[in-house]
Amino acid sequence: MVSSRIRRVFTVVPIATVVLAAPAQAYMDARYSDAVRVTASGSTLKVYDTKCDGRAAQGNWQRTGSSTVYEKDNGEGCGTSLTFTTGGTVTQIRACLVIPLDDDPCSSWTSKQY
Repeated sequence: MVSSRIRRVFTVVPIATVVLAAPAQAYMDARYSDAVRVTASGSTLKVYDTKCDGRAAQGNWQRTGSSTVYEKDNGEGCGTSLTFTTGGTVTQIRACLVIPLDDDPCSSWTSKQY
């Protein structure tokens, strides 16, 4: 009698899925009244003109390692936004309304991150 044995060999290979995500950027939001909104994430800043009052919207910011206050106007008119790169990581922002020949009223500085 011939006996045949079949030997089966199974190799179990564990499979793991690793998902690497980029670190979340800090998101900041500042508003002056209902006229100006400024948002920032990393080195990107957006200045929104949210009121049809004939005045420009302005974003002010500071970058990591600098005490310089930078500013950028959005004079494109109501309902528009201006997006640009600041050249460094933004650490705090504020929103201002541009009033020619007068002091520009602004929100408080914020560094609150969402």
